[in-house]
Amino acid sequence: MASHEGGDVYSISIAAGSGITGLNLTGTQDGAGGQFSFTLLNDNGSPAGGTVGAFGGDVSGAFAVTAGNSYTLRYLGDNVTAYGLTLTAVPIPAAAWLFGSVLMALGVVGRKRRLGQVDQVAVPA
Repeated sequence: MASHEGGDVYSISIAAGSGITGLNLTGTQDGAGGQFSFTLLNDNGSPAGGTVGAFGGDVSGAFAVTAGNSYTLRYLGDNVTAYGLTLTAVPIPAAAWLFGSVLMALGVVGRKRRLGQVDQVAVPA
C-alpha cells in the first residue's frame, strides 16, 4: 500500500452487472491526533451512504454503491497513510433468484398434485 496525502482524489467506475454493492476502505493512521475524512460522491455530486472512522490507529469504513455508476473518493486531512481500497461483490441477488425459482417449481408441483386428486363423495345407499 502506498502513502497518501490530504487532498487526494480518486475516480472509481463500477461496471454494470458486476454485482458490486459495496466499497470498503481500510488502512492505518500514521501519527497521533490527525484530522481526516473520506467522502464518496456519486455522479450527481451527492454523498454515497456510508461511514469511515478510526479505531486504535486503524482506518475503516464502508460505502454502499450501485453497479454501473461512477464515484469520486475524496480524502481530506493529515496523518493517515497506507490506506487501500477494495471492492466487495455480494452475490446475494443471484442466490435469491435461484431460491425463488425453486420455490416456484415446488408450488407448481404442489398445485398439480391437488388438481389430480378426486374428491370422494359419499353416495347414500
